[in-house]
Amino acid sequence: MKLNILRRNPNICFVIDRMTDLHNWESVIVYGKFEELENEEAEAAQEIFFNRIFPLMTSSTVHPHEHEVTAVVDDSTRIKYKMYRIVIEEITGRFEKQ
Repeated sequence: MKLNILRRNPNICFVIDRMTDLHNWESVIVYGKFEELENEEAEAAQEIFFNRIFPLMTSSTVHPHEHEVTAVVDDSTRIKYKMYRIVIEEITGRFEKQ
């Protein structure tokens, strides 16, 4: 549903907040345009994204050299990821630090 909404209206705005306490906080607002990636561009983005995120999800006790992968993955039933980017048009923010 969210992708369908973004396809109809690609204007986006989102907020990122980080608050340690009432006197130490940061807030950023980003405005931009949603762009869905396709074909080679989507594959390249997926490769970059997965190479950055998946290592963070792996337990520190797993040692790749101790595990041999022998299974063949059935691609016909897996979830197909949609890759997109946000073309940033404006960023604004505020903070307070004590």
